[in-house]
This record gives sequence, C-alpha cells and structure tokens, in this order.
Amino acid sequence: MPSNPASTPPVHAIFGSRLTTIEARLTALEVWIRTYGSGVGAWTKLETVNASLKPVAGWEAPEVRQEQDGARAFLKGIYENTAELAGGAKLFTVPVAFRPKANVACIIGVDVSGVFKAYPCSVTTAGVVELREVLKEKLFLYLDGANWSLT
Repeated sequence: MPSNPASTPPVHAIFGSRLTTIEARLTALEVWIRTYGSGVGAWTKLETVNASLKPVAGWEAPEVRQEQDGARAFLKGIYENTAELAGGAKLFTVPVAFRPKANVACIIGVDVSGVFKAYPCSVTTAGVVELREVLKEKLFLYLDGANWSLT
C-alpha cells in the first residue's frame, strides 16, 4: 500500500472495464438488501391471548416474527399462567403472516417447580396455538425458540 494516499491509482485504473460490472452488482445487492432485509422480519404482537396468560414484567414481551427469509416463524417472550389450562386450551393466535400452511407442532418450555420441561403445542392453519397437555396454575411459559415452518 502506498504511504501517500494521493499516489494511489484511481479505482478505474485498477479495475478498468470490470468496474461497471462490479458497480452494477453492488447496486443490485443494495436494492435486494433494502427490499428483503437480512431475512429477519420485525417482531409482531400475538393476537387473542388466553385471559389466564400474563406477560412477565421485566422480560421480553411475547411476540412472533419471520426468519430465514420468511421460511419459519419464531416466538419469544414469557407468560405466567394464572389458572390451570386444560389440554386443548387455546394459548393465543398468531397474525396471518405467521400461520403455517398445514397444522404443525412446536415445543414451548415450561418451568415446573424449577425444572424446565418441554410442552408440545399445536399451531393450526388458523394461527391458533393450543396446548396438548394440562398446564397447572402459576407456571411460566418460555416461548423463546419455539418455531415452525411457513413453507
């Protein structure tokens, strides 16, 4: 590298006619990034949340977003349940953009007396997330990492 930046040859002298192609590709890449971003969507609030579920103060609010260029939906956040929920209980509904094309299963974490357990849930094409097992009162539901395919 020259010690004097003023003596550095201009970019066109280094790349010649290839510069136009490089500039065009960079412009196309910039447009793609502005249009599609990094493949990760914005966090979005959940809909129709079961009245027994309360967000935990001081923790991230429960939300959903698309990742992997719209191929998967991911959840985050924590709820505390204030009453026992039966198997088949509807926890919440995800907005239309996050609904699977076919019914799918996902796993949420539950803190049962200090022991972390995996609880299976169903996600319907209508976006309803349902429990498959009974959930006792005063437990924490960890949504972080629960995900399903959107394709």
